[in-house]
Amino acid sequence: MKVLWHYIKWLLLPLGIGHLLVVWLRNKFYDKNIITKQQLPRPVISVGNVQMGGTGKTPLVLALIELLQANGKTVAVLTRGYKRKSQEDIIATSEQLEFSQKQIGDEPAIILSNLQNGVLGVGANRYDVGKKILAAHPVDIFILDDGFQYRKLHRE
Repeated sequence: MKVLWHYIKWLLLPLGIGHLLVVWLRNKFYDKNIITKQQLPRPVISVGNVQMGGTGKTPLVLALIELLQANGKTVAVLTRGYKRKSQEDIIATSEQLEFSQKQIGDEPAIILSNLQNGVLGVGANRYDVGKKILAAHPVDIFILDDGFQYRKLHRE
């Protein structure tokens, strides 16, 4: 089995290098504004990490929500909703706790329960979800949850 794994690693190496090149080029295009970022008319704070899972992103988002709300800010959190069952965009206010974890995802459900007078937006295109939120709710600031890889949206 060890010998087989050794050969598989070498066979997959070109794919890994190709993926690295594509990601590097994409980031360069965003850095040079060849691919333009969309900007919401409110400040956006991005919380993320280069690793997936278990690095403290959600607790940091919760701490930011608490801090901003304590200072009188109305907060909207934008998230993709990892492992959620529904594919449509979902916008939920702090009064709408009836959304299940299956509908919006585990971490967004936790975030929603911590929002006071805030809004949670769940969707693949966080810019579009942010615009929908602004059309219906007064928001002072956005928090982009797990947003380091989501380069489409300008953030402060």
